[in-house]
Amino acid sequence: MVLAGPPTLPSEAENAHAPILPRRAVELSAGWYLGERDPKTSGAAPAYAGSHVGLPPAYIATVQGDAIRDEGIRYAQLLRAAGVPVEHRNHTDLVHAFCTLAPHVPTAARALDDSLTTLKNGLA
Repeated sequence: MVLAGPPTLPSEAENAHAPILPRRAVELSAGWYLGERDPKTSGAAPAYAGSHVGLPPAYIATVQGDAIRDEGIRYAQLLRAAGVPVEHRNHTDLVHAFCTLAPHVPTAARALDDSLTTLKNGLA
């Protein structure tokens, strides 16, 4: 989880001034959400769970233009390492909150459709 201090993941620096969710907004949101709690022990950052074994299959969508992209990629890797089936897609031409753009941006609509199709198939 992105917190105050120097960037620790490449996407934090690459997208520090991203149009939808700049790094500073992530820092503020984390502070408002967590208060004084540590993200590593509060359950707010699932990547820090003691174990990922036995979790259900997951679909993780990340976007290139997002300060938290690398956190999603890392989580997908952790799940795979624990034997959890994971489908991960990184959308290179989208930004954070792309689902809200789906009515107006064809690539966002396709990405949302991919996500919903994968969910539907997973629940079948």
